[in-house]
Amino acid sequence: VVMIIKSMSRKESSFAQLFDYITRDQDHDHRYRFTHNFILQDRGSILQEFYRNAQLLARRKNANYLYHEIISVTRSKRISEQQQKEILHELVSQYVSSRARDCLVYGGMHDEKDNNLHFHLMISANCLNERSRYRLSKKQFDEIKRVLDTYVLEKYPELEQEKLITREKEQSKT
Repeated sequence: VVMIIKSMSRKESSFAQLFDYITRDQDHDHRYRFTHNFILQDRGSILQEFYRNAQLLARRKNANYLYHEIISVTRSKRISEQQQKEILHELVSQYVSSRARDCLVYGGMHDEKDNNLHFHLMISANCLNERSRYRLSKKQFDEIKRVLDTYVLEKYPELEQEKLITREKEQSKT
């Protein structure tokens, strides 16, 4: 019963590969996809916009071109799967508004695991139409996760999530 946020950076502009992984039929619930800062919603247009935006970045060795992030919640026995999916979709929206408000974001829900539901997010390394990379410090990223953790615990107790992120911080101080 834990909410997890995991971030992985990618040094190559592998947008199509990640898009296809997120939308693979056997795992993806197509009713709960997530797009942010896109006008057109089809695969080709989304990928074209990611590539166009990435072209603005200066080429650098070991530089990030995108982030693959996962938000996961443990399945609850107290509410229906559909309710859990709707809540997870809303949590993704909350997360993106604080983590990547001005970036391109595409996401899809995977429901193949028996113990959790999770959302894969593809996030551009730069804000829309910006030439520099958008970077959060570890402290800023930890704060975003802590705020979302607290939000989930307070607003959605029916998800039965444990106080994970905030608890880890408190334990590391002792």
